Amino acid sequence: MMGSISLLGTEALLERTALARLVLAGLTFFWGARLAVQLFVYDARLWRGHRLNTAVHFAFTGMWGYLAAVYGWALWRQVAG
Repeated sequence: MMGSISLLGTEALLERTALARLVLAGLTFFWGARLAVQLFVYDARLWRGHRLNTAVHFAFTGMWGYLAAVYGWALWRQVAG
């Protein structure tokens, strides 16, 4: 559902409404929390020393960071702009 609203409801998310801010805040919090789990909870012994697992770890860390940043930026534009 998060992907669907991002792809099909982009314009609605960028409108300056309370609902758009609420949804963007929820998405920013979710992806930020997922990034925190990736960095601080996920056991490094599972990926360190394994080439493929290390690559996947860094790829997903980048993806979670990207998603949190994009939704956070959109939320910031809603609040500040």
